[in-house]
Amino acid sequence: MISPGSPLLSPRGRVLENGMPRFLRRLAEGVFDEEDVRDRALELGDFIQQAREQYGISAPIAVGYEARALRHTGPCLTSIATPKMRTGRPDMSVEDYADDLSATVHYALETTRAVAVCPFHSEVTIRVGDDAAESHAFERAKRIVRSDGTNWETQDLRQEFARQLSKAADGECPRCAQH
Repeated sequence: MISPGSPLLSPRGRVLENGMPRFLRRLAEGVFDEEDVRDRALELGDFIQQAREQYGISAPIAVGYEARALRHTGPCLTSIATPKMRTGRPDMSVEDYADDLSATVHYALETTRAVAVCPFHSEVTIRVGDDAAESHAFERAKRIVRSDGTNWETQDLRQEFARQLSKAADGECPRCAQH
């Protein structure tokens, strides 16, 4: 339990993907429909504001399984209803990370769920996937094309993957585990 005695809002996503509700429409795995992201974030912000008024609750802290969804909706929601949005890195587009080796590798690891960013300690990356997720992340990073039309060198990717995975906490956030 995150905060015993605190009110809990648990909205459900309205987008169906393979029969399962999601908050954000995807064009493909790891590729969000950016216009839909803005629309859904505003819709969720309205829901939160109405719930705050109706139930008299303070501004919530958003916690979720899908860190990227929180990051995508965070900028919209922060200005609308949730001043304490817990997310990982700021929203990034392909142009933002493709030319940065560290960001490319982090993006690949996070979008394949090999790692996650702690929702309470954004500086902590947690190794949550298995070898298959990490292999998938490596293959994803190899396909990212930089602005000059080239891909990252395999050796550079291997070294950066090794660096980031060696720094990641294993299975849980060590700072959360202390509490």
